Amino acid sequence: SLGTFLLSFLLLVLFVSVSARAANSSIGGFVKDAHNDQALPGAIVMLKGTSLGASTHLDGKYDIRNVPPGSYTIHVSYIGYKSLDVVIRVGSGVSLRRDFKLEAVGVKGREVVVTAQASGQNAAINEQLSSSTIENVVSAAKIRQLPDENAAESVGRLPGVFVVRSGGEGYAVVIRGMAPQYNEVTINGIEMGSSNPNDRSTNLSMVSSNMLEGIQVKKTVTPDMDANVIGGVVNFNMREAQVKEPGVPQYSLLVQGGYNNLADAYNRYNNYKYVGSVEDRVFNDKLGVFAQVDIERLNLTSNELSSSYTHNGNSLTQYLISGVTLSDIPRDKRLYNGALDLDYEYSGGS
Repeated sequence: SLGTFLLSFLLLVLFVSVSARAANSSIGGFVKDAHNDQALPGAIVMLKGTSLGASTHLDGKYDIRNVPPGSYTIHVSYIGYKSLDVVIRVGSGVSLRRDFKLEAVGVKGREVVVTAQASGQNAAINEQLSSSTIENVVSAAKIRQLPDENAAESVGRLPGVFVVRSGGEGYAVVIRGMAPQYNEVTINGIEMGSSNPNDRSTNLSMVSSNMLEGIQVKKTVTPDMDANVIGGVVNFNMREAQVKEPGVPQYSLLVQGGYNNLADAYNRYNNYKYVGSVEDRVFNDKLGVFAQVDIERLNLTSNELSSSYTHNGNSLTQYLISGVTLSDIPRDKRLYNGALDLDYEYSGGS
């Protein structure tokens, strides 16, 4: 009958399928390091020319199932190790074990440029780490890497410090939100006098960043500080003479130029900065002499738009514009700086 025929056909298909699975084999084993015998998790084990393969577990074990009988080339690979190819023959209905040990090799990649930390900045970082207060330090090497116009611009690159500007140029600093008059500025630990007749703030635009050996900003108030310090202290360390060979003067010259992109600005292109210095150490490297001259001309001309307004009657949300002013503010700044630093090193100190 038809029912008997269908039942016989299904039993035949099931028997052939079971027989085929019984004829297939499996391959398993471990992948380890050839030197220390450590497991290599995630290694790839593939049978070349087929879609059969597996990856190793955390213990380095792999298992490839349902492998038809025949000859195969096993390809084993792992990042940082030399790949391995092994020819095997798989019988019918067997469980074959193959362990592999891979040799570690260097990974060849693209060119990598390693930049070392400058010794000056390295010393600045160590000073920050060893400080008992919240302190930021900038070395002379870091200052010279940046084309800052003055000392205020250099200090403004530190975290927690805001630069007050006039015509685009920084001239004072705000530390921890405190206005310039609440901060102290020192040179080699000696307080600078105020340049503002209305408060105690100091104009830092007259201090050239090229004359500095380093900058220290202390953001916490300690008992050894003056009572007028509320925000913090900025200390400028002046450069001292440093030469490769004592008795042989060392010269340097810095030349910079600039322009103002306002269409009708006066002196648009005649902006310059010339910094010349000479330094030497004499008397058996004990007396150091450092001299520097800084000549600058900056066109800080700007256009400024301002407006004024009043309330519309008694309304607190409606306003009336009472005036609009467009100003052309010419600023032609000429700066002449000079520095002379003498230092003498005693046998027992400096």
